[in-house]
This record gives sequence, structure tokens and C-alpha cells, in this order.
Amino acid sequence: MANSTSHFKMQKVNQIKGRMDSVDIILRVIEIEPKRTVKAKNGEWVLREVIAGDETGRIKVVLWGEGIGASIKQGDIIKIENGWTTVFNNRIELNVGSKSKITVMNENNNLVPPVEQIPNVMEIVGGEYRVPLRKKKV
Repeated sequence: MANSTSHFKMQKVNQIKGRMDSVDIILRVIEIEPKRTVKAKNGEWVLREVIAGDETGRIKVVLWGEGIGASIKQGDIIKIENGWTTVFNNRIELNVGSKSKITVMNENNNLVPPVEQIPNVMEIVGGEYRVPLRKKKV
């Protein structure tokens, strides 16, 4: 009999598409934005946006909720289970909420390369094009 984790398949950033459910992925945290409050149709939400990636690219991760991912920091390797994706401003975003699980992993596991080896690209929805991430102007 196969072990209980054999059904658990980790995805890579370049496999992530818009409007996916049950996304399981291991990423390195590259950049963390301060938490902020946003207004939505169903009320106000506290969120933090994180840029994270693996050897195939980078993706914006949106952490929905006051305590979601509160302990993560730049450089951490994180395992996300049961995330979901949306498309916002023509970019795929990976969302983590109350039904998701986020775990900080052991730094010595070699599952994700160091930040400087993660490609500085993000996919554009609807095509194979990749564009560099741009820093926000201050």
C-alpha cells in the first residue's frame, strides 16, 4: 500500500494557472509587504502581500486574515497547502486564507533555491510571455 502522502503533489510556479483550487506548493519568500486593510463586498479584510518563488519563477501570494502567515519573514521556505488562485490586473495571484495551511520549513532542505537563483519573472495570463517584476515607485 502506498504511503499516505503519495497523493500529495507539489506544484511549481510555472504550473500555476488562474482560477485553480487546492494549490500545494513550496516557495522561498523574497519580499513581504506590510499588512493593510482592504474593503471588499463582504466587509473589510486584513491582508499581506508576499512575493515568493521557486526555480521556475515568482508569484504574488496574498495572505488573507490578521494572523495568516504572521511569522514568516524574508528568505523563509514556506509550504502552502490548499491555496487558490485568482487573476488580478492580468497577473496570477496565489491566495492563502483560513482554509489553507502555511508552514515555515527547515532552511536546510534544499527544496527551493536561494533568492538570487530564483528567476525574476512572472507569467502573464493568457500567454506564454514572461515579464520582469518591477519595483514600486516610492
